[in-house]
Amino acid sequence: MYCLYGVTASGFYAWCRRPESVRSRRDSELRMKIERVFRESRQTYGSPRVHAQLKATGERVGCKRIARVMREHQIVARHGRLYRSNPGHHEFFTSIPNRQLEILADRPDRVWVGDVTYLKVRGQWRYLAVVLDKYSRRILSWAMSKERNVALTLKALNRAVRHRRTAQRLHSSLGYTAPAHFEAPC
Repeated sequence: MYCLYGVTASGFYAWCRRPESVRSRRDSELRMKIERVFRESRQTYGSPRVHAQLKATGERVGCKRIARVMREHQIVARHGRLYRSNPGHHEFFTSIPNRQLEILADRPDRVWVGDVTYLKVRGQWRYLAVVLDKYSRRILSWAMSKERNVALTLKALNRAVRHRRTAQRLHSSLGYTAPAHFEAPC
């Protein structure tokens, strides 16, 4: 006699007694490794970066399998909320040529670029200035302030000159390698 799902009682109990499959055991091991990488990235890595990190440590596994395991266990990367401003700004800024794109960055410390943005910190708006190396996308420094002014930019630039920090985040444009590893000579 079949029950609601069309399975016999003996078939159900045989399934319950069956040992865990090799694939299922491998997925459990893989899940622990994925969770470790995910925690170390402060829950910011999605499946492509988790795959790159595991591949760098010698793990042989496909990106689709990692994506499936992450999806099955609700391991989802955090992302910031985007603020969309006036769409007319896009046409205005694209009409002005960007000379910075013409400069070739063929080695570290040749071209530094910076940007200022704003974000909400504990319910209040703050300005964030960031300086990074164009060649490797390594963040050299950053500074935060309540006001957007020249002092904020100079603070970030002075920090970049004084201290070059080691960056660990994997960049997709660098083939999922960390900037410090990308800059290192072969």
